[in-house]
Amino acid sequence: MEGKVLGFDAATGTGAIKATDGGRYTFGAADWRGAAPAKAGDDVDFTIDGATAKEIYVTRAGLNLDLGGIGDSIKTEGGVAGIFLSSWSAILAAATLVACFLPFISAAGQSENLFGVVEMAGTVKTGLSGYGMAAAMFGGEAQAPAFVGVMKTLLGLYPLFYLIPVAAIWVLVFAFMNKPLRLPTLVSGALTLGLPIVLILLGGLMVVSSMPEEMREMMSQGGGGGLEMGLGLGGWLIVVLGAAQLANVFGYIKVTPAGLINKS
Repeated sequence: MEGKVLGFDAATGTGAIKATDGGRYTFGAADWRGAAPAKAGDDVDFTIDGATAKEIYVTRAGLNLDLGGIGDSIKTEGGVAGIFLSSWSAILAAATLVACFLPFISAAGQSENLFGVVEMAGTVKTGLSGYGMAAAMFGGEAQAPAFVGVMKTLLGLYPLFYLIPVAAIWVLVFAFMNKPLRLPTLVSGALTLGLPIVLILLGGLMVVSSMPEEMREMMSQGGGGGLEMGLGLGGWLIVVLGAAQLANVFGYIKVTPAGLINKS
C-alpha cells in the first residue's frame, strides 16, 4: 500500500500515515526502513497489520526545510504544496512579494519598483528647491513653501512602503510554522491596500493642490518637469492583492485553493 507520512514524533518514536485509500495508520520507528528519520510529507510504501503500518519504505522524500526550526513545524499535509493549497493567505503574500519587484510608482519621469522608491525620493527631494524657485518666478511665492513642505513630508514617508514586503514575509513564516494567519494577513492586507492609496493616490492629490496655479498650468501643457505621481503595474497589483487579503480575512472568499482546483 502507498501513502504519505502525516507526522512523526521522534521523542516517542511514533507517527501516522495517510494511505491513498483514505485510511490512516500508525507506525513505530522499528518499522521505518528509510535511511533518514521519518518526516511529514514523505511518500511511502508499506504493508498493514490492522491499523498499524509495517515495513515502511520511502518512495519519495518530502521537502526538508532547515530554517531555524520552521521545517520541523510544518504540519500541513502535503508539505509546501499543502501550505499554499490550504489557504489563500500564503498565495496572496507570495504574490505580493513578486509584485514588489514590478514597477510600483511613476514619478518625475521615471518608474521604480517598491525597493527603489527611497532612492527616487532622494532624487526628487534634491530638485525641490528648484521647483520652489520656479513657483516663485511664476508668482506663487506664497504657495511655494507649502508645496515644498508637502513634497518633503510625503517623500519622507516613502520608507513605510518597506512594511509591505515585511508583512508578506510575516504571513509566509507563520504559514510555514502552521501558526494562526488571521492577524498577519489582516496587517498585511491593511498595509498593502492602504499605503499605496494614501501615499501615492491621495498624496499626489495633496501635491497638486499645494502647487501654485501657474505651475499647474505649466504642467498641464507638458512643461512641468513631470512631477505627477501615480501607481505603476506593480502598485495596482499590490492594491488588488491587499484587497484580496482583507476579503480573505473577513470570510468573503469561501473556497480554498485546493477546493477551487478540485472544482475545476
